[in-house]
Amino acid sequence: MKLTTLFLFALLSICSMAQDKPYFQQEVNYKIDVTLDDKTHMLKGFMELEYINNSPDTIHELLIHLWPNAYKNAKTAMSKQKIQGGDYFMLWASQKDKGYIDSLEFRINKKKADWMHYEGYEDIAYVWLDKLLAPGEKLTLTTPFVVKLPSGSISRLGHVGESYQITQWYPKPAVYDKDGWHEMPYLTQGEFYSEFGSYDVSITLPENYIVGATGDLQTESEIERMEALSKLPLPEQTFDKRDIIGEDTNGKISINRKDEFPPSSTKTKTLRYKQSNVHDFGWFADKRWIVRKGETTLPHTKKKVTTWALFTPQNSAVWENAGIKAINDGLYYYSLWSGDYPYKQCTAVDGTISAGGGMEYPNVTVIGNAGNEQSLATVIIHEVGHNWFYGILGSNERNNAWMDEGINSFFETRTMLATDTTLSALSAIGLSSAMLTKKLSLNDFSYQYMTEELVYLLSARNNNDQPMQMPSEYFTGMNYGTIVYKKTALAFNYLMQYLGEDMMNKCMSAYFDTWKFKHPGPDDLRLIFETTSGKDLSWFFDTLVNTTAKLDFKTSAIKKKNGGYDLSIYNKGEIAAPVCVDVLRDNQLKSRTWVESVDPHSWTHTQIAAQRGDVIKLNNLEGIPEYDKNNNTIRTKGVMRRMEPTTFKLLTGIDDPNHSQIFWNPLVGWNNYNKWMLGVQLHNQVLPSRNYNWSFAPMYSISTNNVNGFAKLESYNGKVGFGVRGQKFSYDTYQFLNSKRIYSYMTIVPYIKANLFSSRYEKNWSGLFMVELFDIRNWYKVEGKDFATFDASPLYHDFLPDNKRLNHIRVKANAKMKMLRSELRFTASVEGGDYTNYALFHQYSASYDYMYHGKTKSKIRTRLYYGGGNKTMLLNTSGQNGVNDYAYDGLFLGRTENNGILSNQFLKTQGGLAMPISYGFNMHLLSLNAEMDLPIKLPLSIYAGIARGVNNNTKGTTVWVVGANVPLIRNIFEVYLPIAYSKNVMNEIDSQQLKFSETIMFQLNLNMANPFELIRNLGL
Repeated sequence: MKLTTLFLFALLSICSMAQDKPYFQQEVNYKIDVTLDDKTHMLKGFMELEYINNSPDTIHELLIHLWPNAYKNAKTAMSKQKIQGGDYFMLWASQKDKGYIDSLEFRINKKKADWMHYEGYEDIAYVWLDKLLAPGEKLTLTTPFVVKLPSGSISRLGHVGESYQITQWYPKPAVYDKDGWHEMPYLTQGEFYSEFGSYDVSITLPENYIVGATGDLQTESEIERMEALSKLPLPEQTFDKRDIIGEDTNGKISINRKDEFPPSSTKTKTLRYKQSNVHDFGWFADKRWIVRKGETTLPHTKKKVTTWALFTPQNSAVWENAGIKAINDGLYYYSLWSGDYPYKQCTAVDGTISAGGGMEYPNVTVIGNAGNEQSLATVIIHEVGHNWFYGILGSNERNNAWMDEGINSFFETRTMLATDTTLSALSAIGLSSAMLTKKLSLNDFSYQYMTEELVYLLSARNNNDQPMQMPSEYFTGMNYGTIVYKKTALAFNYLMQYLGEDMMNKCMSAYFDTWKFKHPGPDDLRLIFETTSGKDLSWFFDTLVNTTAKLDFKTSAIKKKNGGYDLSIYNKGEIAAPVCVDVLRDNQLKSRTWVESVDPHSWTHTQIAAQRGDVIKLNNLEGIPEYDKNNNTIRTKGVMRRMEPTTFKLLTGIDDPNHSQIFWNPLVGWNNYNKWMLGVQLHNQVLPSRNYNWSFAPMYSISTNNVNGFAKLESYNGKVGFGVRGQKFSYDTYQFLNSKRIYSYMTIVPYIKANLFSSRYEKNWSGLFMVELFDIRNWYKVEGKDFATFDASPLYHDFLPDNKRLNHIRVKANAKMKMLRSELRFTASVEGGDYTNYALFHQYSASYDYMYHGKTKSKIRTRLYYGGGNKTMLLNTSGQNGVNDYAYDGLFLGRTENNGILSNQFLKTQGGLAMPISYGFNMHLLSLNAEMDLPIKLPLSIYAGIARGVNNNTKGTTVWVVGANVPLIRNIFEVYLPIAYSKNVMNEIDSQQLKFSETIMFQLNLNMANPFELIRNLGL
């Protein structure tokens, strides 16, 4: 007890000391000489590093990042992260595609130092100091190194042919600050945190290469060469005539060619670059680049910055006009709104980049392929902007990615809006289909709405979102984009609207002046904003940043009062945030008022001079993270004041915050009993999905002269929901005496469901819990008269009394867990109820679906199923076909067919063996299925299944099957070709004299083909 108390006291003391430490940062100054061998794709270098201890602590060791080792094998942290995200390249990468750093020999002050890899991480090293480094002291660390460059298709470092992206390429000390060492493995999702200092780097390579790099070029001969190259016209004469595909009215030639690399020069050159007050050094080299030079004047100091655009002839059509302009725009506006760019040059290069559309380094950025000038400008402005948010303001990106990518995305959008009056969200996202644009009315929406609000809502409305403040490696791949980038951009735009643009600029300028060339954290940013603005911003930093709480307001009522109007506002959301109230007349803004704070789930009233307008709108602002804007409007006069204007359109569309939307789709359907059916689907389903969805799809059958179809009504917020679904179709026809009978069914299924999630950090598993109540009715039609009948199963429709139906309940749970190279799905259900007036039934089942990614691109899928029940209902070895689909879960083309191709449609449930002979068991059924993709480009796999079942008072029966599967659309349309069976199954096939074509099974799971359901259930 005393030892425990002493330990806790010591721990608290250490934590207190860490909190009380004044701010400090270490200083690192590099001198590096490196040579590129473009025949072997190797770097050979030597590094001399001056490390200055500005901390109050004595340093015992240095932690060094050896990030090229992240590309060494499939066991590194980067490889595991990529595999977890579904990129399995490192599992089967050849040695030529992998990379590493070796030939290290660390010396401290010229004395050889002991070092070792950090346990479990080959891309981190401990270097031991034989002499402790006291506060204020410095040391010199040297080492040779060799880097084998990996394929550029993996991540940021690498090459594609003889185009080189040399990033995170040299031994680099981890940051040491008041929290200690920040050693971190290299990750693709999750960027960097590095010490500031100076760089003096000399690069030797064949002399016909062009280089874009961090720092100022010191080599006079190369400066002259770059100047000369920048003045050359597009090298049209170097292209084969077949490469020229067109010419516009201005005489500008469009070029389409493969961009082969010219031979490397046998001579080499050495280029020297120097830069201070940066925390990284990247460089890029290519022999094909066209060079363009520009210049911009900074808004405050009026200093001039030289800008360079280096691009391949293949991409010259977009880079020639947009490249330099975008660099200049980014430098000017980021300087205007934060603080002037402190360096002399800025470069953007056209390169191969697999870690997103672009990647930033001090003074230089690499840009991936861009389809048009606007999308190129967007990426360049974003990456140039990282010179502030990552570069000058060097926050810890690994822990606080929103301070880097998110704030930068906010400034990117501001810059795009300030520089392009013809801004199109569609070209920015690469959408050029005029027909699709017109059908979905995409031109009706603003740039910010399309590129930011909708993207954020994809995660928020499915309740798959995560807080902005989280370590980057804990975000799902989707949320890294929707939350880190887009929600943060929306949040800061909302903050700017609230504070006012002038105050926002003052806050950002104060932040820049206080923290440039330092390592600010979230608390530092908050202190600056609250001090400068004089406002308590707890609602922003505590809630909007640190939680998944949603912002959502609605108008409630309006009435005349004291010569104006009293407006009732309800906060439906979870944030006590300010709300903007706009008064409009004829769609023109007349006044804007901010209500400072409305508590969650509470009302507030505000006085509005509404006689000046005809419409009141809450948060009538572009680019804010509000969950639902469809209830933000109220008119001052008329009936149904809160109802938005209604639009009626074909197919579907984007969620429109200013209209109530109804869509219609023409439908054509067929089954073997209703034959061809024509109908229409009316619905309100949009993207992103809303909480309240309905769909009504009547279909008229000419053959049976009746109306069929399906309908669904659901309220679901991604957490919990309830709804009701139903469908009606015919399931059998046959001659009875002198009349033709047509049997039909109708299901009505109310349900509730809840989505289960893991912690706020790791989204490796998800789950769905559901309770369904079934009401299933059957009847037949003879000579125009309808007769009510009996049961839910077409097997027994002539043997049971009238006026009976299946009433039962089903409780089920689905869960999915993602592991490093595999995925596990678990499904369990229990159901039972009144099956006719003389028999109760119950059954329970559980299945485990396991998918494993091998060392090739093939996948191995296994499924283990167990089900149990009583005498009434049967569990089937071959899954459920139309005959034994007692709850009408599926849509079958021939529900009661016993022969022919339609009888071979099945659902891969229960035993799931995919064979034409099915055995039913009323006590127990155990089955195992396995399937492996073949390592070919065609959709083809082999499968096998075995099942054993037990009936009441009988011995068990075992069956098995082996065959091939053609998954045309995985889990939706798959064709199974049985090849071999167990003897008992083969005997049945022989006795029925089935041809091979009659043994082919197919799964047509139309219920899974709903694109809205697929999008909503991305996490499951």
